[in-house]
Amino acid sequence: MKVGLISDTHGLLRPEALAAMRGCSRIVHAGDIGNREVLQAFQLSFRQLGNYIQELRSAGFDVSTLTVQWYVKIAFPLIAPVSMLLAIPYAFRVGARGAVSGVAVGLALGIAYWSLARLLQAMGGVGQMPPPFAAFAPDLIFYFLGMYFFFKMPT
Repeated sequence: MKVGLISDTHGLLRPEALAAMRGCSRIVHAGDIGNREVLQAFQLSFRQLGNYIQELRSAGFDVSTLTVQWYVKIAFPLIAPVSMLLAIPYAFRVGARGAVSGVAVGLALGIAYWSLARLLQAMGGVGQMPPPFAAFAPDLIFYFLGMYFFFKMPT
């Protein structure tokens, strides 16, 4: 009895594979990955992710989620200076309210940023908004919020 073993056909059974399996009484399919988008964006560098997106796009896959993640690799580090801009007005107001209120405001802003970023990334991943906007919008929103509080700060 001859048993054939095949895997990773990616939904395509090539004639060479059929020829190799000719004469087998049993054929075992050991698994398949139908979606080539199996690498996670965090596993790849900026350049690697860009190349991976181009490869998947040329193969006909939807890469909108990965494209948003590619832009996030640029946008996410920008929150550090934005958060400092947001912190400056509260640093001058600590005396009146106390340090605990400053920490609470900081945590609330961090949670709001993270929630907004995830929401917009999800919307960009399903095509509800352009990927660059989905990645950079939280930074822009919090930047303008920081500028508002900075210029409203008593001198």
